[in-house]
Amino acid sequence: ESRGEEEAGECEGDKHIGHCDATDVAAAASLCVNYNAPGAGASQNHLHAHVWTQFGRYPVDRAALLMKNEWRWSREASRTSKTDKGPGRTRRRRDLTKGGGVTARIVQYPAAAVCFMGEDPIEIGDAVYDVIVEAESRGLTYNLLISGGGRDEAADVVGVYLFLRGRGEQNERPSVLGQRIGAGQMAGEWIIDRPDVFERATESSITEALAQTRPDGKTGNEVITNILDAASSAA
Repeated sequence: ESRGEEEAGECEGDKHIGHCDATDVAAAASLCVNYNAPGAGASQNHLHAHVWTQFGRYPVDRAALLMKNEWRWSREASRTSKTDKGPGRTRRRRDLTKGGGVTARIVQYPAAAVCFMGEDPIEIGDAVYDVIVEAESRGLTYNLLISGGGRDEAADVVGVYLFLRGRGEQNERPSVLGQRIGAGQMAGEWIIDRPDVFERATESSITEALAQTRPDGKTGNEVITNILDAASSAA
């Protein structure tokens, strides 16, 4: 929403939280938390996440989930830690009985998106981590996004998404737009600060750019399916 000149000026160039900042946070329906892995839009050389206020659902929240396959993680039994394929990585196992397990489904979306659902956030985190480890062992990279807008507004279900991506300049900065794509853009929330990119940014070009980030080409989910099969069976 647009602000008046006086209100907008109050927040520009000030290192302190202004009135408009406070009201933005207070009025936000929820927060979006996201992380860009190296090679997936990360702009800094250190581990950091982004958090911003979210006032509605993103396109990925509104996209249908493919019903053909569903992957499940169960944490009803105690698990022991084991070393996985990734260098220096360990798949963590906990004795968790709070939640009813985790399910994952592929999102019907231009980018390679997986949605995780469950009652216990720690169990969801375990499942997400399993998939990340498996994807990295195959040379892929990813974006992680927690959408407070939710997949189901009535049920208030938070959307937890993992976007799996190939590596390389074409995957990180698709040629159709020539802009680095991070988690926000992967979810469908585009902020464009270059006039030349803005002129080329249409629904079709954005769809094409998202498709170019996929690890398995512009169509098909074979690579993603294989990763989910391996990650869920290892659990």
